[in-house]
Amino acid sequence: MKSTYPFFSASRLYQSLESRGGAILKSKGQNFLIDPNAVRLIAQGVLSMLPSALVDVLDEALSSDINQTTGNRKKPSSQRFPGTEIPGSSPGNFDSAQLTGEGSAEEPGPKTVELLEIGPGTGALSFYLWEALRTLASRFPEVQFRWKGLELDPVLCAILWEETMPAFVSSGGLTSDKSTTVSVDWRSENDRTWLFSSPANLELKLMRTDARDWLKSHIEEYSKQDGSDFRIVCGNLPYYISTELLLGAIQLRPRGCAFLVQREYALRILETRKSSSISVFVRNLMEPRKGASIAKGCFLPPPSVESSVLLLERGPIHCDPDLLESVLRSSFSGKRKTLRNSWKNSVSDESLLQDWEQSAGGIGLDLSSRAEDLKPETFYSLVQKLEELRKD
Repeated sequence: MKSTYPFFSASRLYQSLESRGGAILKSKGQNFLIDPNAVRLIAQGVLSMLPSALVDVLDEALSSDINQTTGNRKKPSSQRFPGTEIPGSSPGNFDSAQLTGEGSAEEPGPKTVELLEIGPGTGALSFYLWEALRTLASRFPEVQFRWKGLELDPVLCAILWEETMPAFVSSGGLTSDKSTTVSVDWRSENDRTWLFSSPANLELKLMRTDARDWLKSHIEEYSKQDGSDFRIVCGNLPYYISTELLLGAIQLRPRGCAFLVQREYALRILETRKSSSISVFVRNLMEPRKGASIAKGCFLPPPSVESSVLLLERGPIHCDPDLLESVLRSSFSGKRKTLRNSWKNSVSDESLLQDWEQSAGGIGLDLSSRAEDLKPETFYSLVQKLEELRKD
């Protein structure tokens, strides 16, 4: 896909910000992607989680474009997206029959495919995703394809709406719906949707909102939706609120997540030799894997550390997330302390403490163990035993 995204130029980005009285806010963790190859790798991590029939269509489109510009032979499907793996057991695998409503009764095909992007900024990743959705919408008219962007900064909302979206529309020969209006005051506007008369099954919705609040307010609604909605949450997460956003996202129960985060943060969640509270909690809902590595020089301004794409695929829930959170909070409350000491120092309810100790004994857990030395499965077994005890 040959992108005409307008802000790979640093001077163009600064000009658009300054003309609206904006600036790059380092205090808010703003680092803008300005390297097209890095954006491609991140986007391909997101798209690798789509149903396999959609991935095959995109692979064909990407391969065709690559061959035209480089003269390379078509890459086999196993190499379709460098830096990612697409396991055959992925919950995102649907065949083309399922996509047109002819799937099995157990796993009907999705009627809606939604990409929910946290903090799109000026739309570097968004632009690539829109191009992919445009291709898919043309190929699968029975499926509704939707992008939703959660952006708090009104200046960035204005740039997205007034420059990035029009650039996308003009580059793809799209026909905007008559109801679409370019002129919007994002200081007072909360959301606006860009509709198309062709393809009519493509929708881009930009919302000026704090993603943390939005995620919390939609957990109940989204987590109860059936298999007709195929949702992926993605974004370049600010380092200082990465955990809050990640936890809010996975509690929506999406089919997958693809987040650009600091490399060390990604490794904490991917780590299998030592446990952390965030890793154990995430693995209760999602299966993590590593995506592409992104160098510091791909951003403006360059951050102080390297970044990685963290890919999360929805898995079975092993135990009650709320109870697990309580157990993890207490178990990891004292660094390098035993479970016995950590629990005694953090659990004030004596009867609750007795329940925890009884449940630990029920699964053969030695309370002289340290939380970081335990496997995630041990915590899940402990919470399951606690749930059984509560029922009795």
